[in-house]
Amino acid sequence: MKNSIAYILIFLSGSILAQPLTLLKKIGEGTPNAQIGLSQTFKGDVLSDGNLYFLGSHDGIVRDLWRSDGTTSGTIKILGEGWPGFWKTVDFVPEGVFIGAGDNLLWYKAGMLPVRNLGQFKDETFVVTEKMDESHYIILTQKDTNAALIVTDMTASGTYSLGTIGMFNGFLTLYASSYGAVIYNTNPFVTYEPMLYDADAGQLMTVKDFLDPYLAVSAVHKVAMYEHYLFLDVSAGGRKQYTFDMRTDNLYAGNNFFGTVQDFYFYNDDIIIVSEREIARLDTTTNAITEYTDQVYPLGTHYLLGDQLYFHGYAEGDTVYVQSMDLNTNKITRLPHGQIGKFYYYSRFAFHEDELYYLRDFGPTTCLTRYDFKDSVAVDVDSINVRNGGLVIKNAISEVKGQLLVSKFTPEDWHELYYLDETNSASGVALSPVSVFPNPCSERLNIQLPDKDNGDIWVFTIMGQLVYHSSLHQGYILVESFEVGLYNGIIRSGDTAFRFSFIKQ
Repeated sequence: MKNSIAYILIFLSGSILAQPLTLLKKIGEGTPNAQIGLSQTFKGDVLSDGNLYFLGSHDGIVRDLWRSDGTTSGTIKILGEGWPGFWKTVDFVPEGVFIGAGDNLLWYKAGMLPVRNLGQFKDETFVVTEKMDESHYIILTQKDTNAALIVTDMTASGTYSLGTIGMFNGFLTLYASSYGAVIYNTNPFVTYEPMLYDADAGQLMTVKDFLDPYLAVSAVHKVAMYEHYLFLDVSAGGRKQYTFDMRTDNLYAGNNFFGTVQDFYFYNDDIIIVSEREIARLDTTTNAITEYTDQVYPLGTHYLLGDQLYFHGYAEGDTVYVQSMDLNTNKITRLPHGQIGKFYYYSRFAFHEDELYYLRDFGPTTCLTRYDFKDSVAVDVDSINVRNGGLVIKNAISEVKGQLLVSKFTPEDWHELYYLDETNSASGVALSPVSVFPNPCSERLNIQLPDKDNGDIWVFTIMGQLVYHSSLHQGYILVESFEVGLYNGIIRSGDTAFRFSFIKQ
């Protein structure tokens, strides 16, 4: 055991410390700048063929569309922008990529070249795209001061404008299904009449006019669409909420209406609704809506895996935690030590090798974190960004064909794509995770050793520099003198070695 500990110490403190994340493929070339590589904000997604498609730039001036299957050889450039600013918009959807190139709407089907020109729409900017059904998308556009809609089946002959839908503003939200689409304005201080596209009738109209045969309303405040359901917040003899079934033309009285809906999920014939504040369930048999929490973090994200819905939720003031909702029991659990920070906008989830990974942010450091459900502890895998001044990086995290891909910012390479190298560890040495709290901490770090009262402790910076070594007698160490950042540690207690990570803030 003594030899194993010595090996770990050499491994951690060496100047060639093995990092869990390894550069996948260098995209940026030459002198780093704010737009080189993945630029400051990663833009991309895993599409229906299982590959990750994303934007990259070799020089920080002209952008390229890339594809990765999770391997270095399978990470390739598909096509280039041609000249700076030619691609006004790039929108990733499950089947491919829509590109607004000048006045033209281009379509790239995942894995299939060439790119298809769907038509010219002069002076229109393609703002957001939503899927209607397996063969149709609807696109919200801006033309001068007006908003408009375009429907496409990804062919030139099947791509056409539906017309304008009022004055454009940056708060318009679009929902779509095979029954059509609805658009409303999420800013209550901006006047906009919510609109509806009826796909069966092929008509654009106000939501108010669509409802007129069923309900007289003086104002429509909010509207969302999922499958054949409309979710409505209206003034009709008072502020009221309804669910309207477009399949049967039946109207059902609702209860408290949620905020802006972020996503819908089908689960056991019911519809799970995740809004910017709430999680609710629509019972499709009774058409009753039940709210389960109103503590969803409005700038967070969520991930459905089997019966578990993972999301970011408020707990302990402004601190945001990873929480889970068991959709079988409706029980909501806050993951112990699962905080992601305060006011962190860019955390995302990914599952890899049956483990939950996410991004968390404290002080100037953003970390890739794995949640250890066995020991109920968050384990920081690697630092992926240390902010420099006002620079803000929006990182990528996705599982791609069995490989976990994460973007990382370094001053040397700027913002590039990395993969989790699970062979890059202290080979042959077993280290059990140990719970530490609070994490992050500023003064005292408590360490919970199972059935052990003391031991020897070593603490290292993320680069492997030894900053602390002592005997552990009281179950804690004082970290007031540590610099702000991410640290790794090991403890030898008896014949057992433990590992932990923490953030000093």
